[in-house]
Amino acid sequence: MVKADCAGFALTDVDNNGTKDILGYYNNELFYILVDGKGKYGQALILAKSPFKIEGLKCADLDNDGNEDLLIASDDRENGRLGWLKNLGGLKFGNLNVLHSEKERLLGFELIDYDKDGHQDVVVNYWTDKIRGFYIYRNMDKGIFSKTRNPVMETSTSFPKLAVMDLDGDRSDEVIDYGSNISFKYVSNGKWEQQKSPFQERSIKGVYPAKLDGNKLPDYMVHSFGPLKKFELLGNGQWEAKEVSGKFRIEMMRVGDINGDGYDDIVAVSESYGLAPGYNPELSFSSSYTLICLINDGSGNFVQKTLYPVSNLSNIELLDVDNDGDLDIITAGHHWPEGGIKVWKNLGKL
Repeated sequence: MVKADCAGFALTDVDNNGTKDILGYYNNELFYILVDGKGKYGQALILAKSPFKIEGLKCADLDNDGNEDLLIASDDRENGRLGWLKNLGGLKFGNLNVLHSEKERLLGFELIDYDKDGHQDVVVNYWTDKIRGFYIYRNMDKGIFSKTRNPVMETSTSFPKLAVMDLDGDRSDEVIDYGSNISFKYVSNGKWEQQKSPFQERSIKGVYPAKLDGNKLPDYMVHSFGPLKKFELLGNGQWEAKEVSGKFRIEMMRVGDINGDGYDDIVAVSESYGLAPGYNPELSFSSSYTLICLINDGSGNFVQKTLYPVSNLSNIELLDVDNDGDLDIITAGHHWPEGGIKVWKNLGKL
């Protein structure tokens, strides 16, 4: 299942039949691949075109009509643009509704219902020459967003990196700055309380909720510049962090129960740097990539399994594409020879 180029993709029910499909993008095109839930896939077909080159894509029901809409952002760091396309049903989407279109740098966005009113709001990471910060565009109702953005935080001394997740298990998401290792909890009346983030690692690339053991307290996997770590909430605001040992250097990862034992495992792209086989050592050192799986033994300890050599991928996701109870792996790339989208079938042998 391949399209010539794919910069990234998301999983969403494009045709509203209860099965998640694959929605990809490249340059200014959005394309879809229908998944029938039995292991068969449709052709890659154009869904819509954006007025700008797409850098980010998220899917959510923004107008509370039961259908997932599309939220897209530009890759233009000098003129950041963000907007959403309404899901009209029947594989049709409306025109772009602009949320954010300003000069200077839009470095990311996330979805969050910060005020618990049942509407998905949007938080952006927006930088000007003088001020950098996180700002909320409030979804007032039915996908009608506030014209002005309300600050969560602003700084002139640091370089914030945005994330959103529930840190304390109260089913309310916090806004996190991976750049300064701090988080912000919504209080009321547009006010946010700054807190210390439990994740103090350098250059965090991602934090993933995970069920690592038999207790009900939240666990997280932290992917950073340093070793992969697992974090467990012990109670009373205390966290325990442990390194995950292994011979790998993770480029990107996803968390899910690969072997069906009730505990989350890790699927990752591992990078190594060395001599390309058969070439001059003075000229041919380069990065190589391997798809690996870290299998959780049920106590938060992992056993490494090597799957397949791959190129430098743009995205990986986990989805049970054939409805057999096992998560399969979907990968995307936009460089030859791995350009396009591939499904790696879980044969249940891990």
